[in-house]
Amino acid sequence: MTGPGRRRLGILAAAIAAVALPAGAATYTVTVAPSGSFTFSPSSQTINVGDTVQWVWGLGVHSSTSGALCIADGKWDSTLISNPQTFSVTFTQAGTYPYYCTLHCFFGMTGEIIVQEPTATPTPTVTATPTTTTLPTGTSTPSPLPATATPLRPGVIPTLSPSALALFAVALAAAALLLVRRS
Repeated sequence: MTGPGRRRLGILAAAIAAVALPAGAATYTVTVAPSGSFTFSPSSQTINVGDTVQWVWGLGVHSSTSGALCIADGKWDSTLISNPQTFSVTFTQAGTYPYYCTLHCFFGMTGEIIVQEPTATPTPTVTATPTTTTLPTGTSTPSPLPATATPLRPGVIPTLSPSALALFAVALAAAALLLVRRS
């Protein structure tokens, strides 16, 4: 294979790999004791399975300890640390995870992480309303106009299902083979 053909194959292989892999997980930040307050900000954070929460310390000595009613449940414990330390947990199962600061729980320094299964992007449903048109005899019936999809809300990132990604990867692979054969 020549230089340009090899380069094309490399670019197509990178594109296929990028599309075939699921989108990366997100990292969410929770500030521990912002401005010295006995709070977590935000106090409740909703994420998807596979996402990571990173606690970033503000002022003072605090912990991020999993559990409810100021009783540790052993899922995680940052131990007592202070700024500029951070602590991260990646959540692999859906559920609600309460947590607290071991020093300040009785002052109300608590929070929760709500972990949900990622949801697929809904497919818009298009419904057509039939209309009756009287045409002169001998005139062909015009085809209906194509339906238009409802645009996504601003800030929503569309995603493809795993099967759609696999189909797209196969199409890219087929295109790569055609380009390689032409080279």
